[in-house]
Parts: sequence; structure tokens; C-alpha cells
Amino acid sequence: MAMVIAIIPAFKQTEDAHQEVLQSPFMPCRVAYAKAALDDLRAAVINGDFPRWACWRSGIHWPCTPPP
Repeated sequence: MAMVIAIIPAFKQTEDAHQEVLQSPFMPCRVAYAKAALDDLRAAVINGDFPRWACWRSGIHWPCTPPP
């Protein structure tokens, strides 16, 4: 297996991207997902179920089991 790294010119500055993200049609979905994930995380920590939550959220279901 080989890795190829291509150098391409940057047409956007990071600051521009940060400003544009607020107008993205996907922004409301991102915010809603983040709020739901944070609520799930809080509940997992309070219930002492953080390891299973972290494993499930990462997409690794083994040896963890997904939450009910």
C-alpha cells in the first residue's frame, strides 16, 4: 500500500470557512446532532454508563453492546 500526498493551492482561508459555515443549510442539523449527542453523553456519565456510550458512539460495537 502506498500513500500519495498532493499539494494543492488553498483558495479559502480558515477564517472565511468559519464565517461561511453559519450560512450552511446543514448547520441546523449539525447543531441538533451536537445537542442530542451532548444530552446522551450527560446521561451516560450520570448513569455510570460512559464506556459503553463511548464505544457505541465511536461505531465500535464489539466487545461493547449498543445502548438499548
